[in-house]
Parts: sequence; C-alpha cells; structure tokens
Amino acid sequence: MAIDIKKVLSTYGILDFGKPKLITSEEEKMEYIIDDKYILEVNNSEYLTENKIIYINKLVDRYKEFGLLAPKYIANLDGDFIYSFENNYCLVKEYIPYKTLKESNVSYLDINKEVYDYIASYSTKYKNQDIFPFRTTHTVIDLSPLDSEVDEKQANLNMLLDTLKKAGFVDLKNKLEKFNENVRSELKLIFKKLPRCNYSGILTSRNIYIKDNHFAGFKNFEYCGSEVIVNYMVNEARPNLSEEDFLDLSAAEIRNKILNDHREKMAYMLKNYNASNEEKKALELYNKLLFISGFTYYNIYKNVLRTKNRNKVTTLLQLLIV
Repeated sequence: MAIDIKKVLSTYGILDFGKPKLITSEEEKMEYIIDDKYILEVNNSEYLTENKIIYINKLVDRYKEFGLLAPKYIANLDGDFIYSFENNYCLVKEYIPYKTLKESNVSYLDINKEVYDYIASYSTKYKNQDIFPFRTTHTVIDLSPLDSEVDEKQANLNMLLDTLKKAGFVDLKNKLEKFNENVRSELKLIFKKLPRCNYSGILTSRNIYIKDNHFAGFKNFEYCGSEVIVNYMVNEARPNLSEEDFLDLSAAEIRNKILNDHREKMAYMLKNYNASNEEKKALELYNKLLFISGFTYYNIYKNVLRTKNRNKVTTLLQLLIV
C-alpha cells in the first residue's frame, strides 16, 4: 500500500510537515501521525463514503459536546473528505495524543463501569435525536451496512445450525431454529416502538481512548450507526466466555456464570437509564439472541464442538433455550 504522502497531504492543504510516523500497518489499512496534529489514514475499503463521513462528523460533534474525545475528519481543498490515490482511499482526521485501551496498561475491567456510565447517561440525553439512516453491526431484524441478506446474528446462527446438523445434533438444531424464530417474532411486535440512539460502534480495546487511566473517548467511527438502546446495552455488557471454560466448568456452571455476569452489568447500566416496560421486554429478547448467536459465542461454540467437550456446548445451548 505504497503512497506519495507529500502529494496526498498537499490536497488537504498540508504542505510543511515533519517525518510521518507509521502507527498502523495492516493489509487493509495504514495510519500515519503527521506532526502530532493529524492522522493520515490509507485504506482499500469502500465502506466509508463521503455521505457517511458527514454523519460521522455530526456524531463526533455530539461526543465532544458530551465531554468525550473524538477525532473529526478534515475536508481537502476540493471540499471532499476522501482522496482516491493509486486504488487506495486516503483520509485525514484530527490527531488525539492519548493511548487507546489496547496500547495502555489499563484493563477493560478497570474502566468498564465508566463505560457503562457513559452508555446509560449518553443514551438518556440523546435518545431518539437525529437518528442515522444506517445501523450498527449489533442490529437485529434491520440490516447494518455490512449485512447482505440477513443481520449478523442470524448469519451466525445459520452457521451454528449447519455445524450442529453436520455433527449429528439435528434435534438441537431444530429446537434452536424454532427458539430463534419465536424470539424474533416477539421482538418484531415492539421493534419499531423501541427508542434508539446514535453510537460510535463496537467498543473494542483499539477504539477506546484512555486519559489519566480513565475512559476518555473513541478513536474510530467507521462502524458507527443508530441502534436500539437496550440492544446496544445488551451487547456491550456481554459477559466473558472462553474455550477454557469448557475445560474447567460444567454446562450448568457456564450458564450461571455468563447469565449472572450479564445481569450484574445490565443492572449497573439500568441504574442510570430509565427503561420502559417495552424496553425491559425487548432487553430479555435481545439477551436470548445474544447467547445463541452473538459473534463471540458462535465462534467459541463452533470450536469446542470439534473437541471432546462438544457435549458441554450442546447441553449449554439446551439450557439457554429453556
């Protein structure tokens, strides 16, 4: 992904600068710090468009108003945000001189309550305001920009059902399929009435800024969008589960672990967010979908189903759909 940095930056009116500092080098994306003022991002994805960046900058302004760090994209001399160069897409945004969670010595456990406080108070303040026309990757029923025919959770479940069928667990496959259909049917009855909010996207360790060892804001907004508030809460409060749990714990113990962890996190958020009765009902339904078709859980189930502990997965799934 070689580019002429001087030529690219000149289109943004940046003519005099020191040696660019490469901070991200991946097959699909490269990032350079320019004079501790800008980030030059080079990628080969068409996911970001001029129109979406306009929405992102609106959301960045909102986060700044809320008191969080967030970098805004900068237009070039032609008034566009994206500069196409040698089959790559170049963008420039503000540089924020703080480490991400992944780069810091802070763990998510150290800041998770601060993140949950943000989600609850932010959602309360901006509920149903200027809702974006596109969704986050958490969305169910509606599609996100990355989805094609079905939402991500349905796609995950379809793959899990296929895995179970090939492994000979046809009865469980049929029960899961019916359970999913019933939950989604219930959700559709209230779906359009549920309050939404615009969010930065999935809160990964690469996306969270840390300042003075505390949660301070967001670095990337590529996957931002609107989302049902309680669904966003359910997904960001997702409990930890690992393949190692299937070595040390019984299926019942795993179920209790993840459900108790999730209830505790959700209870903390709901102290600061006044959910309606409809939202509380939806929250229960989104919970059910998360544990059978969330991306993290699907991958763990799929991998453990290849091991001698496969029966713990099938038993756990049975317990989760009771």
